[in-house]
Amino acid sequence: RKQMTAIRQVIYISRAADGFAASELPELAAVAARNNKLQGITGALLFIDNCFIQVIEGDERSMSDLLVKLEADPRHHDIRIISDHLEQSRYFSDWSMGLISTPDEEKPWIRKELRSAAEISNDEKAQDTIMPMPHTVAMMQRLYETDSILQQARN
Repeated sequence: RKQMTAIRQVIYISRAADGFAASELPELAAVAARNNKLQGITGALLFIDNCFIQVIEGDERSMSDLLVKLEADPRHHDIRIISDHLEQSRYFSDWSMGLISTPDEEKPWIRKELRSAAEISNDEKAQDTIMPMPHTVAMMQRLYETDSILQQARN
């Protein structure tokens, strides 16, 4: 029997640097996808109200290296890790970096969770005990699953 290796999953929020335009997102996601594919990292990126919400997942070493690079990236600042834990499987196994477009009806929920996640992440003790963005992450997963079904239908 093969031992299942747990996957490290990190969810973080950050603020876009002054001058970052939403029109730069497709290129940012494409470059991230190419780099992530080489490192075996998967994930999804959402951009709303000048904030990034990103879920990234991979093995420990690749994730540690990526987090160092993200910390140094001048396109964003005020990085707050709101969840860093092991998962038994990937949420976004076919996306080396999926770019999520937020449906309008979801925006109020996401804004609310973004505000509370920013507050919670200031409290180090709270990080392990709470999943501060359940609606947002579930919506990201739902859109990923829909995309996967559409991809299979096209093939």
